[in-house]
Amino acid sequence: LSSRLPLVLNFAPFMAFKADTDSAYMPLPIRSTNMIISALRFRRSLIENVLTPEIFHMNPAKSDTPFYRKLMYFTPEAIATYVSFAMKAFPLDMSQYSSLFSSTRIPCKGKDKLTQFADSRHIVVLKRGQFYALEVLDSQGNIRPARQIYTCISHLANLEPESTCDSISVFSADERDKWADNREKLLSISPLNRNSLSLIDSAIFT
Repeated sequence: LSSRLPLVLNFAPFMAFKADTDSAYMPLPIRSTNMIISALRFRRSLIENVLTPEIFHMNPAKSDTPFYRKLMYFTPEAIATYVSFAMKAFPLDMSQYSSLFSSTRIPCKGKDKLTQFADSRHIVVLKRGQFYALEVLDSQGNIRPARQIYTCISHLANLEPESTCDSISVFSADERDKWADNREKLLSISPLNRNSLSLIDSAIFT
């Protein structure tokens, strides 16, 4: 968090998707909806503490097996790591998973800060530099129906941008102290900016 380098290329992870083997799943609204729902299901597994642990298997034929999983299930927690090591299976650190969703890295002078939003129910969709908030969880925290999310994504896909102005998103790719300065200026200009940045910050993901 102390590094002042831009996040883009230096720290920011990204995903690239191969073409789907079934062309029926390739249209943007369908593919986006499937990705959103899959990510939300992953998040639910994480919150409910049922996510399968990340393990590096040096000999998958020996350890990435039903026997290994059953053995680990019945092994007391105090010695589980050592039993796993003996089978050349190394549990990986998952402590950062709690920051995957509903959290953001706020730019600050000298050192950024991580902020989490436990009650988030929306994601943010970017299209041509413009931001759209989309509520994907209901008031009980359940994932909204796929058809509903698909309809919203289809609408955004067909929506023409409201302006041709440059997007503020370019600021987030700048050196961190510069982005911190620009963010403070944006926040000080108007309540609308404050509300908009709050929606972006508090999204489950973008």
